Amino acid sequence: MSLEQAFLGVFRRRPLNRKSLHADLGSQGLEWCLTTLLALSVGCGASQDAPEPSAVTARQSLAAPVVDRQAVAAGAYHSLALREDGGVWSWGRDTEGQLGQGTSSQTPRPVPAPVSLPRPMKAIAAGAGHSLSLDVDGYVWAWGRNTRGQAGVATSTTPLLKPTRVPGLPRIQVIAAREDLSLAVDANGDLWAWGQNTDGELGQGVADTNAHPVPVKVVVPALLAGDTYLPAGPAANPQDVYTFVKVAAGGHHVLALTRSGRVWSWGRNSSAQVGTNAATEAPVLTPTLLRFESLVVDIAAGENHSVLLDAGDRRPWAWGSNTAGQASRTWNGLDQPVTPFPTYPQGYTFLGSAIAAGDAFSLFLGARNPGQIRAWGDNTFGQVGDGSGLRRPEPVAVLQYKEPYGLVDTEWMLAISAGARHALAVHDGCPSVWAWGDNSQGQLGVQGGVSAPVLHAQRSLPLKRFYRDTDGDGFGDKDQLEQTCTPSSEEFVEGIDCDDTRPGIHPGATEVCDSLDNNCDGAVDDNGCAVWYRDADGDGYGIPNDTKQSGVQPQGYVDNASDCDDTRSNVRPGAAEVCDGMDNNCDGQADEALPTQPWCQDFDGDGLCGPAGHTFACMKPPGHIAPNNTLDCDDHDASVGGVTTHYQDADGDGLGNGQVTVQSCGPSAGHVSNDDDCDDATPSIGAPTVYYQDADQDGLGNGQASLQACAQPQGYTLNASDCDDTNIHIRHPSRWFRDLDTDGYGDPYDWHYACGYPAGHVQVAEDCDDADSTVRPGAEELCDGLDNNCDGRTDEGHPWYCRGDW
Repeated sequence: MSLEQAFLGVFRRRPLNRKSLHADLGSQGLEWCLTTLLALSVGCGASQDAPEPSAVTARQSLAAPVVDRQAVAAGAYHSLALREDGGVWSWGRDTEGQLGQGTSSQTPRPVPAPVSLPRPMKAIAAGAGHSLSLDVDGYVWAWGRNTRGQAGVATSTTPLLKPTRVPGLPRIQVIAAREDLSLAVDANGDLWAWGQNTDGELGQGVADTNAHPVPVKVVVPALLAGDTYLPAGPAANPQDVYTFVKVAAGGHHVLALTRSGRVWSWGRNSSAQVGTNAATEAPVLTPTLLRFESLVVDIAAGENHSVLLDAGDRRPWAWGSNTAGQASRTWNGLDQPVTPFPTYPQGYTFLGSAIAAGDAFSLFLGARNPGQIRAWGDNTFGQVGDGSGLRRPEPVAVLQYKEPYGLVDTEWMLAISAGARHALAVHDGCPSVWAWGDNSQGQLGVQGGVSAPVLHAQRSLPLKRFYRDTDGDGFGDKDQLEQTCTPSSEEFVEGIDCDDTRPGIHPGATEVCDSLDNNCDGAVDDNGCAVWYRDADGDGYGIPNDTKQSGVQPQGYVDNASDCDDTRSNVRPGAAEVCDGMDNNCDGQADEALPTQPWCQDFDGDGLCGPAGHTFACMKPPGHIAPNNTLDCDDHDASVGGVTTHYQDADGDGLGNGQVTVQSCGPSAGHVSNDDDCDDATPSIGAPTVYYQDADQDGLGNGQASLQACAQPQGYTLNASDCDDTNIHIRHPSRWFRDLDTDGYGDPYDWHYACGYPAGHVQVAEDCDDADSTVRPGAEELCDGLDNNCDGRTDEGHPWYCRGDW
């Protein structure tokens, strides 16, 4: 925000009571005014090269407010306006591309048109043939004449037809331009200059006629200690006198306002415009402090004169050339003041909010009611705006025509700017831009285009365009427009369509694959024809036979078609190959590079290997089994078994020779199914005999260690009766009798041999009744009709009547 913009924000949109406001702005009011205005005009932080700005499309909407109010900038013969949404409009002369429309023209362009810029802007400035704008990120953009490097492009001095960012600058807060000079104040309060330097305008202590496209920092000399113009007081910062908040470019001189309210000046001084108490033929090459008794809140520089606004009662002061009364000094043959000389706008009510200086005229915004304009100086082209066309060495009211009163005082003006021979103002309403003065190049932008000078303030064409929206999509045809404050019907809208015959085509529409520029970004199907492939198993790989085309990735689709099985997430390119019979990594092979083993076919499922041979695989294939060395005789019939081994029976005794075999699925002549023959040449010699090991050589063998042999082997015997084949003294097993009644006598008819004591058995076999423990040898004979003692008699030794036969 410039100091001028900040000041306007204080007095914006509401009528002011002059007496109360003037009374409030005493010493405390002055301090508040300077503090507020200067703080709003400059940011904090160290100066540094600005990084690249963020990318924003040229079609980005500028609907949201960017600046507090609109602004205007008058060049020599062209004009600029800044809308509240950050959009820049231009009109007037365009011989060197200063309108930024992409082309130059020898024919004036009197109708305001928007400039295509990459992002919203917050300030504008206009030189003789070039233009500047400052974006919301602090970057400076330039276009138009570049003969002196004023557009900031070092590679060429040809005009720039489109806005180009000026390199080599840190983040900028304030910009200014005039003639072929460009100026900027950065966030740290440093002042930068580029372009013409014929009178030392760059503030480097030298003058030359070269082009200077690279911005340089203005060098300001230090004041001597004790200088009365150094900031004083407990809270004063001495550096504030070197910290800039605003700059004004004259024809060949520069004024720069500091945070402390002091002004530095340098450059051409042939009319005393630098303010050094005398005119000099030689330019002032070193920035010099203006020794003005009051603090300053605003500055303006004309072709050869200068104006300031003091911080006391905020009245304008002027000095320098006064050939047309632009310095507002009427006596002594329009002599030129060499130091600031006060002017007295009509009404003697100062409270000025802004000043501006043209080639040979001056403007003052303030007057008796807020928003009234006063002007003085050359009026040949009506630039003073009082309707007379006569030179005005003293301030007069800028007038407007108002029914039914005729020419009356302007009112509710918010900002002013002065060009070579025309003036612009921002009005609190629509149209927002008012203009008067020279219109030979259409620089006023008024209805009717190029015309004779306009002697009083008139409304310029509105900075609004409405376009007919035939297809009803909210965007209209750029060739069917109205430039008005209010559209004639709801059919007219502000957005521009690239195809007003299709409602689905407009800025912001979704780009689809249809060979059309759906979103009006100048590209057809940009990212709208991407092919996406179905990824049903969610493994990140799709299949080629299920696709969609879209500019946005559809749910469940991916950008590749590399999957070989979209039903299994473990099957995909790059997956680990496992032994499962599948091509896990989609390389066309299954289970490759894995350990394998042989498998044989078992078609009929009888557990026998078919004759087809072996298959090697890491896992059992369907219909296969592990090899078992048995060949199936019929692998299609489970009832048919496998190949059997048959043995030769040469002597025909039914016993085969184990050394001579054949494999066959059925009986083979001269062969049998056993290999038991000990001598296949002698029928009388049959199968091998079982022999038992006789380790203790007692002639009895171990039944647990046997072998079959055709002849008795050494250490073996034919019987298996040895109870302990390691002890020669333990031989045959004993006979043991079952003793069911546990009376110590066994049943002589229930016995078996055993080498050790078997449970429930005894070695005595004399029990005559093993079911009754009272009956045993030696038992007492009872009178019970039983042979208790097993002597073959019953109840012996008892009376006769005990026998029961009586």
